[in-house]
Amino acid sequence: MMLLRKGWILDAVLWLVLIFCVLPAQAESGSVANTSLDDIPASLLLYVSDYVSFVGQDSQGNVTFAIDNSRGRDGEAYQAQHFLVLHDEKTGWVRLDGNSRYENAGKELKTIPDSPSFHFQGSPKTGMIIVGESNRLTLTIDPIPLRTSRQDHGAVMWMGSAPAALTWRDRVFSGRVVYEHLLMPDFNRLTRTYWDLWSGYQGFYLKVGTDGDVYVHWQQSERLVPLMGVVDGWTALSGVTGSMKDLNIEV
Repeated sequence: MMLLRKGWILDAVLWLVLIFCVLPAQAESGSVANTSLDDIPASLLLYVSDYVSFVGQDSQGNVTFAIDNSRGRDGEAYQAQHFLVLHDEKTGWVRLDGNSRYENAGKELKTIPDSPSFHFQGSPKTGMIIVGESNRLTLTIDPIPLRTSRQDHGAVMWMGSAPAALTWRDRVFSGRVVYEHLLMPDFNRLTRTYWDLWSGYQGFYLKVGTDGDVYVHWQQSERLVPLMGVVDGWTALSGVTGSMKDLNIEV
């Protein structure tokens, strides 16, 4: 079982106890609904993020890779940014090109704009390929079934998970991806400062066996709680999605 904490990877042996009731589940065949251009709010202040967490392994060990692809609009100006990390079990943290802001010349909001370091093909519904040539890295993701979704006053959040393969240097890792999409009108962290945005935020993703996922987060942000809840989680086990309640976590 491998664990990824959003933004950080824990290099210790962790015992994670999840006590929960699973609500009626949905089959894995359900697919993520696409956000169409008509669904993009007209707000002059807007933020969109697509966050991808991969955990996998090959014969040499485990690897984790995460990339957060943000873009925004503030008046007539458009922005874009990558935040990315890669951790190899043997060598530790690996420096990657492209961990920065970049020009959003095409004023892209619906899809992830290409950057000098990364190119994006496909969609969550059909499957995706993320290519970082300078990093000798390619992430190939199967079509992503929906695991959970929420809406609040024009803001949208949904998450999914799917099998994936990461090619990095001369190694090929088989594993899984958790995908998080966030759209927030009247908000843009790329141009504005929000001091309480990630107040108390803890997010955990666990890969269970070869085809299972467990995700849970806890937070205290007054801005995000109406959309994402204080404590929320879901499982994807044996092709079936279940949401958690009555959640107690001990690490």
